[in-house]
Amino acid sequence: MQASRLSRAIIAAILVSFAASPVDAQIGGLIKKKAAEKAAQKVVQQNQATDPKDVPLTEDAFRALLKGLEAERPRAEKARASWRRADSLEKGAQQLQESHQTEYVEYEKRSDAVNECQSAEGSRLSQVRQEEVEKKQNDPMLIARIQTAAMQHAQASQALMAKNDTVGLEKENAAYMKRIAQIAGQDLGADSIAIAKKCGSVPPPPAWLTQKERMERDAQSARADFRMADSEIIGAGAQASGMNIERYAQARERLTMWVNASGLGKAGKTCADVRDSGKTSEEKMFVTRCPDIIPYRASLVGYDQP
Repeated sequence: MQASRLSRAIIAAILVSFAASPVDAQIGGLIKKKAAEKAAQKVVQQNQATDPKDVPLTEDAFRALLKGLEAERPRAEKARASWRRADSLEKGAQQLQESHQTEYVEYEKRSDAVNECQSAEGSRLSQVRQEEVEKKQNDPMLIARIQTAAMQHAQASQALMAKNDTVGLEKENAAYMKRIAQIAGQDLGADSIAIAKKCGSVPPPPAWLTQKERMERDAQSARADFRMADSEIIGAGAQASGMNIERYAQARERLTMWVNASGLGKAGKTCADVRDSGKTSEEKMFVTRCPDIIPYRASLVGYDQP
């Protein structure tokens, strides 16, 4: 809108200069240029003066905003509940971790020792098996059996991919690796038993740790629920208010700024506490209509409010 008004002002000034006689154009060219600049500046000032963000809310606009806030309310309450649930779960998980910190350090120490042992022994056995295969790499019978297994695997994989059977493909890949190991004279199961015998098994997680991880997953789910509800709030409010979404967001922002500036957004504050905060006509309207604003205070200032 601002650009189009500016363009019209400049075009009008240019047309006036074209309509003048050649002599007038030469004599008054500089004056007309200054006039065009002044007209353009005036348009810019007018647009800035009527920027919707700077226009106080009228009583009608305020009533429309209240309709929107009421329509927001179910979604805002859902978002607030999800937010608080996520906070509660995260704090609970953290407290659980802190109350078992010594036990957790010991559990991590034992787990790390087993994992490191299994990794090292697995690498050692893998190297041994590789050396065994290299010794047999010139065996024509071995090569032929591996080639046959590879062709069969390729055919089976293509058929499974054509059917988008990812589960079947995963099973086929595991079976193929097992066949190749058998052809090469390796027993992967025996290696796994040997690793477990030497290193032991990773200790199972304690019950409190399983509970903590479940709480963290639930907190992530609650955060996702919050984001979903929060994303729908402004749209629902704008539709109910009859305003376009930009104008509704601007009106909502003006009320939010007053709620915060007046102190009404703080926990425990009441309308009596903001009775003297009305200076402009808009602020005085907010003070008068404060009881109508209170039900939407949490939606306006944040999800940690009552």
